[in-house]
Amino acid sequence: MNITIQENNKYGLVVSSRVIAKELEKRHDHVIRDLEKILETPNVGSLIIPSFYRTQGQKREYKEYLLTKDGFILYMFNIQGYQDFKLAYINSCLLYTSDAADEL
Repeated sequence: MNITIQENNKYGLVVSSRVIAKELEKRHDHVIRDLEKILETPNVGSLIIPSFYRTQGQKREYKEYLLTKDGFILYMFNIQGYQDFKLAYINSCLLYTSDAADEL
């Protein structure tokens, strides 16, 4: 399992809610719903960042969320199972930070 982690200038390492939906084989709208339920909790807005994306060839924008490492952990603790995906995410973060350290 290869999880796409992006580097965001403002928030650091983030993973898209679309990547989470794809890797967990869940519908993106269900992931969005779960994230919005988590966002009702005070003080988590900096962990789960609202964003938008466009599909190639379309003008319409679609909602997604960018999750920081802590936002991802918070989301994963709110759903059960998916141990392989949780471990793959942790390993991807470790590899990414290891590669970044090698560049220094």
